Amino acid sequence: MPPTAKGAAQRLKTKFNTHIESGNFYEAHQLCNTLLFRYTNSENYDEALDLITSSTHVFIDHKIYHSTFDLLNQYVNLLEKSGQFSNNERVMEFKATLSRLSSHEDERLAVINSAIKKSKSPKMTRGNPNLHYHLAKLYEEEFQLQKARYHYIFSNDPKKCALFCIKLSHAGLASEVALFATQAVLQYLVIVEVEYAKTFLEVYIQCHPKIVTKLAPFDYPLLNFCYFLLIHIPEGKIDNYLRLTSTYEKSLKRDKSFAPCLEKIGANYFGLAVPKKTGSGGLMGLLDSLFDNMSEGDVKLDNEEYLSASEDNQEEPDLDSNQDSKRVKMSEPRIEASDLD
Repeated sequence: MPPTAKGAAQRLKTKFNTHIESGNFYEAHQLCNTLLFRYTNSENYDEALDLITSSTHVFIDHKIYHSTFDLLNQYVNLLEKSGQFSNNERVMEFKATLSRLSSHEDERLAVINSAIKKSKSPKMTRGNPNLHYHLAKLYEEEFQLQKARYHYIFSNDPKKCALFCIKLSHAGLASEVALFATQAVLQYLVIVEVEYAKTFLEVYIQCHPKIVTKLAPFDYPLLNFCYFLLIHIPEGKIDNYLRLTSTYEKSLKRDKSFAPCLEKIGANYFGLAVPKKTGSGGLMGLLDSLFDNMSEGDVKLDNEEYLSASEDNQEEPDLDSNQDSKRVKMSEPRIEASDLD
């Protein structure tokens, strides 16, 4: 920016501060827009982003939220225009501002959704992983754990996701240790990230202090299910899938979120023909229909490896059966398969 333009910009910034001190917030907002127009036209994106960051914090300090969200939307537009969604520093600034707006969840969520949409590209069809990672950290710090896990799934870092899910499992009962791992593994498979699912499961098992047995067969039936599922995916044989799901039917029915994931996994990896309508049974009806296919296909449970690790020979550890009062309640809805599309 030429020296004269810099001097004019500085005068406008001084005027902005004067308006803030006088309580003329509308005028201050309009000055911001004037400066942003000049910076953007000259492609001085860093100056523009710095201006928005400092100004939004000033408006938040004075509880002027309309101006705050208007500027945040402009910040998102500039990140897209300048290609900086992968810029760690810029996205951290964005997260820091969002963290001050938790009491305005609807408006904040609209900005977040806009950022995710605008961060997409042909190679990042679900949004920029760097953005998802910092959104995961935002929700983790706010103890919105299910939302945090959703964004960890899309952060392209299954190791960090596994470590987070270990923390998440501590908020539940000891008997639910395998549930948290299974939810994430199935979600990775739904979005066709098999290698991420493998890495996640390995890190989760090796690092979780409550999983004593680190090699299959494990003490938790659902961990064995995940282990064998990942083994059979490359083969893509429907008989193996039906046999596996039948063997672990009891455990798989413990969580309603498993059913739609199993439907998509069966269709995507094993060619399972799933009816368009699951009938009146709902999600559990879907699982029932899946297990009915077992008997129709006359697939026998003759795999000794399955049976040695099956739930008939194991019970989920019930270490906290009388300790519900110690459990941390989480009000957020579970992540469904449809949320991962």
